[in-house]
Amino acid sequence: MGAPTTSDRYPDTGFSVKDTSPEVNQMVFDRMTALSGSERLIMGCDMFDTARAMVIASIPDGRRHQF
Repeated sequence: MGAPTTSDRYPDTGFSVKDTSPEVNQMVFDRMTALSGSERLIMGCDMFDTARAMVIASIPDGRRHQF
């Protein structure tokens, strides 16, 4: 049922970055997998905090107190 789908992932890394060469994509993958689990968790938390700060900064001043 339905058409078969193809993966949008690079075969060796699992990433689906299409604007980056496979060589650079592999380098990023290798660097990320070399990190410990706690280092990756900290990186993810830092990215979340940054994204949250950007969203809050985009809220009009009168409504920021709600966050």
